[in-house]
Order: sequence, then structure tokens, then C-alpha cells
Amino acid sequence: MSKENPESKRSVVITGTDSGLGLAFVDTFLAEGWSVFAGYIVSDSPVNQMKSPDLTPVLLDVTDMPSIEAARVQVASHTDRLDMVINDAGIDSGKSDSLEELDFDTIHEVLDVNAVGPLRVTREFLDLLKGGTLKRIINVSSEAGSITECKRTSWFGYNMSKAALNMQTKILHNYLCPMGFSVHSVHPGGMRSNMGSPEMGFAPEDSARLLFDLITVEDAAALPRFFQFDGNELPW
Repeated sequence: MSKENPESKRSVVITGTDSGLGLAFVDTFLAEGWSVFAGYIVSDSPVNQMKSPDLTPVLLDVTDMPSIEAARVQVASHTDRLDMVINDAGIDSGKSDSLEELDFDTIHEVLDVNAVGPLRVTREFLDLLKGGTLKRIINVSSEAGSITECKRTSWFGYNMSKAALNMQTKILHNYLCPMGFSVHSVHPGGMRSNMGSPEMGFAPEDSARLLFDLITVEDAAALPRFFQFDGNELPW
């Protein structure tokens, strides 16, 4: 397949696009004229039903290196450069996991998906990002990953995974910034999704729209390392 990627069209890999914020990101980036590579893990994922010449669904399990490597090969068959990777794939540990009722197998799974998964994806797609213009990596984190602001007495797995993801963001930025990259953690806000609840304030589409306007700015220095949907910086 020919690699058609005109200079005017930017490209993004988004993980976790089966539902929620990831799926909303797909819609938003397509509407803005980007080429979108949508990572999914469910065969009947909505992205496989969407019709757009700028959309390429890509099977991508962030816990499985052969899956990530195959996804990179598929993306590279369409383009020789990426402008952005959005690490959105994530799972919940059951937010009420109390100390007395912890399931450590679940905690390991949550850490693997939410913290280690983005690092696997970023490393695999790094060479394609080197050829892009923005060279931007976005880790979808949470205010739950802020150690400074933490007042919770449970939610161990999820909170720990997002704190680890934030540390990953900082280390990656330190390493990649001299090469022209920028790496950011973002908190999308409480959303009405399968990881949120019907009482949450944001629809995923609202959060995706707000975040798009922030994460696509030309000047990376205008963005904090860790910020939320309205652009306000969050403490590590």
C-alpha cells in the first residue's frame, strides 16, 4: 500500500478507542482533518463500523508486545511519520477496593494496562514520531494520579497506576525533549462512560473536544506537563 501522507495532514495513533474518550477522540480528530489510526481490542468495536478515508482501525492490545509490533507495522504501511500518540487505553480496578478486600491479581492487571502499556506503545511508535512535526505523546491520566492532592483511603490499583503513568510522563519528557518531543499527562475530567458514572459532568465528546484544542497547539511550551481538560496545571 502506498504511503499517502501529505504535509498538510497530520496523523495520530490513539489506543483504547473501543468506547468512551478514545472513541470520542477518533470522532474529534477525524472532524479536524487528521489521519487517525484507532487502536481497538474488541472485534465488534465501533471504529470497525465507521467509514472514513482518514480512519484506519488497528488491532492493538497494550499488554501484548506482538500485538503492538503488528500494529506498528500496519501503521507504517500507511505512513512514514506520526505527529502524535495518545495513550488512552485503560481499565479500572474497582474504585472501592479497600485495604482489607484487595485483589492483587487485579492490581497487577491495572498497572500493566494503565502504566506499562503506554510505555510499550510509546517505545514501539517512537521512530514514526521522530518524522512528525508535533512529536507529541499524550498520556491520559487522572487527578487520581496526583500524590499531592490525594485524600482517598482506597482505589489503590487505579490511583497507583495513574501516579506511575505520571512518573513515566516526566521521565519520557526529560529524555525526549532534547530531540524535539513533548510528553504530557492529561486529566479528562469526570465522564459519563464505562469507567465513570451517569452522574459525572462530562460526556466523552465534550472532554475530547476540550482536550483536542489544548493538545494540538503548536507551541509545546504553552502546555504544562500535567494538566486537566480546561488547561489548568495539576500538581504531581
